[in-house]
Amino acid sequence: MRGDAQPFNNWDGAFNSSASDSDGDNGFIFNSDSFSLRPHLSVSGGYDDNVYLAPANQIDDTYYTISPGIMLVYGSENDDYISLNYVYEVTKYSTEDSLDYDSHLFSLGLHLAPGKLRIHLSDQFENSTDVDPETSQHTARLQNIENLNISRFISRKTSLLASQAYIINDYEDDGFLDYDEFWLGGSVHHQTFPKVSTFVGGRYGIINMKDSNVIGDSDYVEADVGIQGRLTAKSTLHTQLGWQNRRFKDDIEDINEWTGVIGLSSRFSSRTYWGVDASRGLTPSSQRGGYTRLPASITPTIRHILWRDHIALSLSGSYEIADYYGPQGKEDRSDKYWYITGILDWSPVSAFNVGIGYTYSKQESNFDEFEYEQNLIFLRGMGNY
Repeated sequence: MRGDAQPFNNWDGAFNSSASDSDGDNGFIFNSDSFSLRPHLSVSGGYDDNVYLAPANQIDDTYYTISPGIMLVYGSENDDYISLNYVYEVTKYSTEDSLDYDSHLFSLGLHLAPGKLRIHLSDQFENSTDVDPETSQHTARLQNIENLNISRFISRKTSLLASQAYIINDYEDDGFLDYDEFWLGGSVHHQTFPKVSTFVGGRYGIINMKDSNVIGDSDYVEADVGIQGRLTAKSTLHTQLGWQNRRFKDDIEDINEWTGVIGLSSRFSSRTYWGVDASRGLTPSSQRGGYTRLPASITPTIRHILWRDHIALSLSGSYEIADYYGPQGKEDRSDKYWYITGILDWSPVSAFNVGIGYTYSKQESNFDEFEYEQNLIFLRGMGNY
């Protein structure tokens, strides 16, 4: 669902071990020497006052979602390891059963540290239904994202990083455009300050529209600079700013735009955490060959744990502006999307938590058919690893 920080209800609850720096009980974990097996289950349900995200004649409904899963970790998460995670999700609506769907998520993580090398491979496969931000329509999509990072220290303060990614987007609906993206890059990192490094790098990428009748094949080059590390004992920062030149094989104007990713997280105290993420990038249009979407978003979050570490209040939101390029340059269309979510979580025992929340979302556009408002009230429960 658009606006969720994590898919398949593996949500970033305040009491999840993945969102905590506690070394205590992490839930239902079965350990045997060098591997651990971690089953998990989440259940949620709620009321949605605009299930089709329509600008008018809105239809409301209730729904429920069940998501069992299991995770295997082999090795040491502080050294060499391999992790496998599978989640199955089924969502049912009370009346609008055309929106019912089931989903599969499989993820792989491999980390090796031989000598001065650091190798990290990740792959995430997702077959699910989500909201396409360009059309405001529910659509089924298969997506696979593979990332490989290899780094090596060449001196006490300097290291080299080689990166690669391969992304597959395959829609079930023939009205949407399938494409693959591959990019390869590298960067040089320098430990400029005791806990902060700076870097400079670049990458080359290729976008291939799978249907030979669809224009939009392109390649691009991008140069980046950035800073990452721990600013203070309680704050970490990652920022990467770049400039991209995207060239098309068809009679389509080149695009020159700046891109970026900024992430800052910190804590006011042992009970209060906050963070903000911002990004800007280019993606092919989901429905129009030769068109490109340019979204820029900022997403703040804050959570506070209270009442003997058993209750937590979380607030999150996002604001996104999306512009569009056509074959002849920038288009008149511009979308603005934002949401805000408030959640109250209760953890009666360390391996289980429940929550109640509310989300308000709205999209504005200079094309009325893409505008909508949505109110969502939900309950959730999770037995987590």
